[in-house]
Amino acid sequence: MSVQTTPAQATANSKKSGFKGWKLLAITLSLLLAGMVIYASMKEELTKEPYDIHSVSSDGVRALAQVLNDHYDVSVDQVPSAAKAILAAQQGKPVTIFNAGRLQNNDFETLLTTSNADITLVGFGYYLLESLAESGLELQGYNDKPASRGTCSISTKAQTISATGNAIIVRDPQALADSQYLGRGPAQLCFAYADGYGYLELPLKSGKTLRIITNPELVTNKYLDKDDNAALALYATGRGSEVAFYNAENADSFNSDQQLKPYPSWLVPLMWQFALLALVWAFIVGRRQGRIVNEPLPVVAQGTETTVGRAGLYQRARASEHSGRILRIATIIRLGRRLGISPNADATLVTQTVSMACNRTAKEIEYILYGPAPASAVELTQLSQALEQLEEEVKHYER
Repeated sequence: MSVQTTPAQATANSKKSGFKGWKLLAITLSLLLAGMVIYASMKEELTKEPYDIHSVSSDGVRALAQVLNDHYDVSVDQVPSAAKAILAAQQGKPVTIFNAGRLQNNDFETLLTTSNADITLVGFGYYLLESLAESGLELQGYNDKPASRGTCSISTKAQTISATGNAIIVRDPQALADSQYLGRGPAQLCFAYADGYGYLELPLKSGKTLRIITNPELVTNKYLDKDDNAALALYATGRGSEVAFYNAENADSFNSDQQLKPYPSWLVPLMWQFALLALVWAFIVGRRQGRIVNEPLPVVAQGTETTVGRAGLYQRARASEHSGRILRIATIIRLGRRLGISPNADATLVTQTVSMACNRTAKEIEYILYGPAPASAVELTQLSQALEQLEEEVKHYER
């Protein structure tokens, strides 16, 4: 027995399925949003880039950035490219460059000549001295002993620093004023060890100050709390309410024709999020929600209508012979089931078996089941009645 669904029920089921789909979509969106928030919050914690203001690894500078922000109200902005670092300096924001020894000479010269703010270099390379060679500066080899303070303004804040690294030798402090890039103001030479210094303050022609910390390790998380490294790092890098930090480890060029990345770093993760959302949406919309709903039909057709319709077609076609053959075959099949006759039995066996089951002669049975085909509607009716009577006789005889 088939269950018919009314239009109202179908509509209700459709709305219910739609509500489930939107509910699942809302849950998915919530999970994606939560994942993005967690990713954004953990991204800073998971970074291990050296000299990164978010890195908690030994070579990160998160401790320095936090102290500047929390205790000195200095906002630290980590710029991602060399072009943005030079732009910040041109706009008057003090810039600290880590791994300054990685800079190319022309980049260094561009920075010195275009900056409108103080510049702090953390780490210093041999070839950078080519730009300042005429100033009487030399770079001394590696040293691993603490350096004592010198006669400079920082001496009241820091007594001793970890001077592991190179030292800068100043052959003639008076000759600094003759440099192409340096001004005539006094130079500060601090933390002497061997024949050189671990920290320098040099005046620029623009009136700003160039500060050099020769040992880049003393500003890192690992060494910031050693000796008086923190005092020197805070003094040299926190010279303004807003400062920019840049790691030149993988520096390109500071030149204006430098091609920046054409898209922000967050674009790729966002595109992956949208791709995942599209897959989830396709899954929700594409799958069937719930069980199959029967389509409501205007009329329920009875099974007998098929038989009646087929008989009408035979009648209009005057197919008495074909109809008679179908009636006889159907009767023989039913009698065979009732009397246990094999479907493959020949006409003789069928005739004899039916004859014994109804007290009729074999000739009569043969005429009814295997006789001539009806040639008219009247003969077809007579044949149908004879077949029906024969089945009734067999049925009553068995009782």
